[in-house]
Amino acid sequence: MKKINSNVLLALVALVVIGFLSCNPDDEFTREKIDFQSLALEPESYWNGSDGSGEMVFRKASFNNNFNSQYFSWSGFSFSNVTDTNTPGYGNQYSAYCNEGADGSNKYAVAYVTGDDAAITFSSQVNLVSASITNSTYAYHTLINGDDYSRPFAQDDWFLLTVKGFNGNDEQVAVVEFYLADYRTIPYKVVADWTDVDLSSLVGVSKVVFYLSSTDSFGEWMNTPAYFCMDNLVYEYLK
Repeated sequence: MKKINSNVLLALVALVVIGFLSCNPDDEFTREKIDFQSLALEPESYWNGSDGSGEMVFRKASFNNNFNSQYFSWSGFSFSNVTDTNTPGYGNQYSAYCNEGADGSNKYAVAYVTGDDAAITFSSQVNLVSASITNSTYAYHTLINGDDYSRPFAQDDWFLLTVKGFNGNDEQVAVVEFYLADYRTIPYKVVADWTDVDLSSLVGVSKVVFYLSSTDSFGEWMNTPAYFCMDNLVYEYLK
C-alpha cells in the first residue's frame, strides 16, 4: 500500500480544522440589526438630507442621500416617523403605508430611487441576512387608484424591487428580487405590511444598490412612484 507523505497528511488535517472552525458562525461572526431608533426625530417628522451631510451612518452602514438645495428635492435615503397612511400623493412621500416601523417601532428608512442613488456602503465586508420592506403610502395609493401620472394597476402588472450586492472590487456578487405589487396571478397583491425579505445570498458585500421597475412605464421612465420603505436591516461580519 502506498504511504501518504507526512506533509500532505498535515495539510489535509489543517484544511479539515479550518473548515470546521469556519462553519461555526457563533465563533466567527458578529450580527447587527439597524432599526434606526437611535435617530433623533421630532414626532411626525423626517430627515431628508437638507443639512447637506450627503449620508446617514448607522453602525457599519452608510446610507446615501443626495439633496438638491435649489429645488429642495432629494434621492437615495431619508428617515421618518410619519404615520399618515390616508393622504395620497407626492405631499405624503415620507410615510410608510404600515403606519409605523417594523415590530412596532416608530422610525424607518424611506428610499426614493433614481439611478444608483439608493445605495448602502459598508465600512467593511458583510454578509447580509434580511431586511423588512414595505410600500410607501404614496406608492401604495397610486398602485391601487392611480394618479395624474400613473394608472391603477391591472391584470399582469408588477412593481419590483431589485437588490444588487457588490464586493470590494465593485463586482456584482448576487441579486435579490421582491415584488412590492404583483398582479400577474389572482389574488392580486400589493404589499401593505412590513415583510421580511431574505438577503442571505448577498455574501461578502461592500455595497448594496436598490432599484425599482414597473410595468407602468414609458420607455425608460417609470410612472409608478419610485419609493419603498425599509426597517430592521440585519447583517453579519467577521469579528
